[in-house]
Amino acid sequence: MSRNQRCLKMAVVIFNKKQFEKDFGKLDEEMQNKISMFGTPVEAVTEDQLHLEVFPNRPDILSYQGFKRAFLAFLEKKTGLKTYSINKPEKDYDVIIDNSVNDVRP
Repeated sequence: MSRNQRCLKMAVVIFNKKQFEKDFGKLDEEMQNKISMFGTPVEAVTEDQLHLEVFPNRPDILSYQGFKRAFLAFLEKKTGLKTYSINKPEKDYDVIIDNSVNDVRP
């Protein structure tokens, strides 16, 4: 085993199977193939849980919320950047900038 192979440890995340099926549809063989094509091979499926392998370069999908966002984009069901609303600052809102950053962020 090479040094690089030893460094690539796979994380296994466990998601609620009912929640997954509610969000994506039945966890049949076709869906499991889509999950594998996404790059998160199915490790195991139990009555209540879905176990997926996650590569170390994808920490964004270690949570169900991150997986859901990325997988919906992969399935082309919800693509694009999320938009955030910005509220006006509260009255008398002060921004204090430390003098130590003047050269970096004038």
